[in-house]
Formats: sequence, C-alpha cells, structure tokens
Amino acid sequence: MAVSNHKFAERVGCNYTMASRLRNGQRTPSAQMIVKICRAFKLDMASAMAAYELGRDVFAAWLRENVFDAEDVEEELASVR
Repeated sequence: MAVSNHKFAERVGCNYTMASRLRNGQRTPSAQMIVKICRAFKLDMASAMAAYELGRDVFAAWLRENVFDAEDVEEELASVR
C-alpha cells in the first residue's frame, strides 16, 4: 500500500504539512492520530504502538514502510519514462 502526502492527509484527517512531517520524523503523532492512521490504512495497532514507543524516527520509518514508500518508487519511475 502506498499513498501521497495529500492522500494520506485526506484519509487521516490532517493537513498535508502534518503528513509530510510525520513521514519525515519531524513530528510525533498523538495517540489519536495513530488510531486514525491504523483505521484509515487497516494497519496493526500493536505494530504502530511498538514503533511509536521506540521513538519518532522509528515511527516515521514504520509509517514510510507501511504507507508511503511504494508510491515514491512509482513516482520516480514515472519521472524517468
């Protein structure tokens, strides 16, 4: 599964800037935000909380792996074509 920052923001109910900051590890999500993310993308809450408890950077990496990364690859490929 992969989405852009804009699609993430729409599904979770935050703005694009928050999506970008969560993705880059510049912001720590609230517990409510983690619940919204897990519900919006049907992700495992225990896995999300384990990543969250290890710190902002670990949570950001978990978020990129589970939500964002594949789209980055698709966008790169499209720009090369």
